[in-house]
Amino acid sequence: MRALSLSTVVLGASLLCACGGVLSRPVDSVREWVGVKNDGRSEPAPGKRGACEAPSVPVPPPMADDTPAGPDEPIPAPCGPPPAAAWPPPRAACPAPGGTPSSSPGGGLPTDVTDVASARAWSLIVVHHSASKVGGSARFDEWHRAKGWEGVGYDFVIGNGTDTADGFIETTFRWREQKDGAHVKGWNEMAIGICLVGNFEETDPTPAQLDALRTLVRHLRGRFRIPRERVLGHGQLNATACPGKRFSVRAVAAATDPTPAAERGP
Repeated sequence: MRALSLSTVVLGASLLCACGGVLSRPVDSVREWVGVKNDGRSEPAPGKRGACEAPSVPVPPPMADDTPAGPDEPIPAPCGPPPAAAWPPPRAACPAPGGTPSSSPGGGLPTDVTDVASARAWSLIVVHHSASKVGGSARFDEWHRAKGWEGVGYDFVIGNGTDTADGFIETTFRWREQKDGAHVKGWNEMAIGICLVGNFEETDPTPAQLDALRTLVRHLRGRFRIPRERVLGHGQLNATACPGKRFSVRAVAAATDPTPAAERGP
């Protein structure tokens, strides 16, 4: 039998890399499809930034629709530090953790979305649902830390009226500190993660959630020059039904083409 060539061995090893993701289509075709390169990383090891570096704690795959973000019952009180400012302001009956958010005049996005120093060159936007009836940044932070992660895996969480007000955008530490996400295995270094609270296999997102999502995605697309075809659902990059059959990512992408002024970026 002929010995395997070095290139064959390297290719095989790269396909079996422990921190690579399970894609619903071949790796090469997905990379060509979105027009970007990927180094195969998942949740980054603390203090590491090289390609395919295993985390110190084994990282489970991102949540799928049949694996909710956490139990519906019993519902524990949120713990940990309060999330940062969000938009729109919370209703009196359902305050968001952390108090009144800072927002731009006219009810725009909060300053911790728009005024990020040294923002990275993000090239994808990936939309998720939480696959749970309740949730918010603080609750997801608790659940994700229990998996051994650094904290909540998303950059943004949009509430459904349970932990935070309906349509309330929470900005997490990952966006504020411009850290790799932990929400779409194999693509976290280049993908902005947005999670809407709810199970969209069973119910529709609320109108307030969709309005907030469109406002946020439009801003991000304009700032980072992200084309429509790079606004994706989780299930287009990993083997999962997320963000659910009752949610149309394509409709959100089509409705969020930036204005000419926004396309020029900051």
